[in-house]
Amino acid sequence: MLKDMLKPCSRAIVVIAMTAMTLAAQAPDPDKPNVAEHQIEQSNTERLEVHKSHDVELVEIWKKVDGARVKTWSTTEGGPYEVTGQSSQQTSIRKSDGSDFVEGDEYRFVIKPTDSQGNSTEIEKVSEHSQ
Repeated sequence: MLKDMLKPCSRAIVVIAMTAMTLAAQAPDPDKPNVAEHQIEQSNTERLEVHKSHDVELVEIWKKVDGARVKTWSTTEGGPYEVTGQSSQQTSIRKSDGSDFVEGDEYRFVIKPTDSQGNSTEIEKVSEHSQ
């Protein structure tokens, strides 16, 4: 009897969990000025730089994997990148394992939408750098 009473609860928990995972997995809108997409154009790219209109943090990095966007780094969760220059208009990104970014891979970068004074922010460009 207890087992029968728990079935609707367990279904509800599964639905809630699936909804939360779906919402969390949605990549940010590339049409917003604080979001930029970039496809790696050259092999041997060891560092990416995100050029920003204001001194704001890069907050997320998403990578396209098998046709879907996957969050690979965030300020709260970390990830496989070394991110420097967070409090400046230029943030540098390197892979933590020292490997290069792969030509053709697609990334989406997200910065804070406003600075400390409430000004709207924008990603001006993403540049690639090799040795």
